[in-house]
Amino acid sequence: SIYGFGLDKSKLISKFINILQKNKVLEIFNFNKTKVNFIHAKDVASAIYLSFKLKKKGIFNIGSKNCCHFLSLSKILVKLIKSKSNIILRENKKIKRL
Repeated sequence: SIYGFGLDKSKLISKFINILQKNKVLEIFNFNKTKVNFIHAKDVASAIYLSFKLKKKGIFNIGSKNCCHFLSLSKILVKLIKSKSNIILRENKKIKRL
């Protein structure tokens, strides 16, 4: 999951920021299934540039070894934004893990 300046409003981090800036309740569904490996857009661009420069083709793993739960991400954003939002964890049986 890419993050960085200029993300579309429909992207996860942008949605979280929008909710938290308005001090609305942030609901996270199926907490245990929300682990994501975030990568900054600049790192993706650098990897593409390096691949092009070195004339390398293939599949490259440029992600981190560490994944982040949506709850961890939201707690960081709450602190950064100084939001008064509450975070609520909910279960949804209709959402299944792939």
